[in-house]
Amino acid sequence: MKKIIFLLIAFFALASFGQEEEIIYQDTIVDIAKDTSIVEIVQEEEQQDGSIEQLSEDSEDIDIEDEDFTSESTIVSHDTIISGNSIIIRHTSYTEQPKTRASRKQRRREIRCEERMRAGMEAFERGRLGRAVNNLSLVRNNCSADLDDMDSVYFFLGLSYMKGRKYEDARLEFRTLIEEYPHSEFIERTYYLIAYGSFRAAPIIQRDNRLLRRAEREFSSFISAYPNSEWTDSARIFIDSITGKLLEKEVLIAEFYEIIRRWDAAVIYYQVIFEDFVGHPRIPEIRLKLARSLIRAQRFAEAEDQLAILENLNLFQSEIDNLRKSKDRRDRRNRRR
Repeated sequence: MKKIIFLLIAFFALASFGQEEEIIYQDTIVDIAKDTSIVEIVQEEEQQDGSIEQLSEDSEDIDIEDEDFTSESTIVSHDTIISGNSIIIRHTSYTEQPKTRASRKQRRREIRCEERMRAGMEAFERGRLGRAVNNLSLVRNNCSADLDDMDSVYFFLGLSYMKGRKYEDARLEFRTLIEEYPHSEFIERTYYLIAYGSFRAAPIIQRDNRLLRRAEREFSSFISAYPNSEWTDSARIFIDSITGKLLEKEVLIAEFYEIIRRWDAAVIYYQVIFEDFVGHPRIPEIRLKLARSLIRAQRFAEAEDQLAILENLNLFQSEIDNLRKSKDRRDRRNRRR
């Protein structure tokens, strides 16, 4: 009994000897006279390996993002040992670490990146913005080391976002272009488009003017940096438009205070407009509104000063006369009290 137990322990010890690092050995003893199919088995396995390699060659048209190089594979090798009238076939199997086929991918990358970039440009020209963004984003993320004109990728990707009204996404691409390719041929136009994107992204004037202020600063910076640019005149037109929108926002606030009869608050906003929009064509109109609010706030002397300025400009004469009449009536009424 002890002898049998000893033999079993020795057997299991030998069986586990070849299993380190996920390597498994399995011996199969075949009598030569009884089994002659060994060579056929090996040949069949070799043919299967060859078909797998052929499938890999045929799969080269798969998109880069769809390729899966993370799966593990099990390698099996056969060692044949002749011992007397028997053949010992040792099957060795182990798990191979994932192979990325990086060398093959590297050989194809330049061609694939160029194809993707060309497809993105064509999609942009045809107005297929979704396809343009997909292709150009793929090139941006995978091909920066393989293409010499990556600035074009960032520029047209930004344009695609802008045409799709995704102005902040466009701004991000344009900013990246400026930081990474400061000498690109697209730099001048990129600065202009950043300002234009801020202008277009601004909400309606009744809500918020933060983006309009930013666009105004960016257009002004563009004019200072590129005074002779072909887009400088357009930038000036946008600045005038922004100034008008910002002024209108302040006027709306002042008129709101007039509606709720908060005359002193309205006066404050009209005075702020004088300080922030010096020389604007609407200043005489705002001065007339200021005079009206001053009269209703019982600040007659200040109102008369504003009316005198307008009278010297020969503007709004009939409105000035009406406001003076209103001022005199209110003044007499206050004296009776």
